[in-house]
Amino acid sequence: YQKEDFDVISEEIRHTDAIVQSFLEFSRPPRLKMQQISPSIVVDMGLQLLEHRLKSYDVKVDVIRKHQLPEIQADPEQLKEVLVNLIINACEAMAQGGSIVIEEEEALEPPSGRVAVIRLKDNGPGIPESIHDNIFQPFFSTKEEGTGLGLSIATRIVQEHQGRLDVQSKEGHGSTFIITLPIKE
Repeated sequence: YQKEDFDVISEEIRHTDAIVQSFLEFSRPPRLKMQQISPSIVVDMGLQLLEHRLKSYDVKVDVIRKHQLPEIQADPEQLKEVLVNLIINACEAMAQGGSIVIEEEEALEPPSGRVAVIRLKDNGPGIPESIHDNIFQPFFSTKEEGTGLGLSIATRIVQEHQGRLDVQSKEGHGSTFIITLPIKE
């Protein structure tokens, strides 16, 4: 019995530790280490990092990229965290495997000017409209093990880049998360 108890306790400790880690990350705004980098490179970094995880979830990722997005002022590590977070959320939502399409484009958004847009579309179960506004709130989670901090941290990182994170989703029709980042001339 003791070994089973011990396993349960260590699992609980790991879970608590994960919550504390997220909480710390949430409570300390990131100090951004800005550099000139194309968001396309950050997308590739994120996918490289998740290569094995994607296989284990049986999720296929397609990147639609006409050409590399122009360089922007960004912290690649923090932006990568946002992408990794969104991709893992999508994988967890698609319990039976599925596909994610990452679409990159440059757009014009008056009055602010040129923006880099990254769309992550999954073919998972979608998000009920009733909770669209809640999913970016701290501590809101639909997962049993979730801290509810992932998307709120992601939102904050994108906002620190003067960008925004939006969602489009219909229940039963997958979800699209859209990261919009300014391109400074």
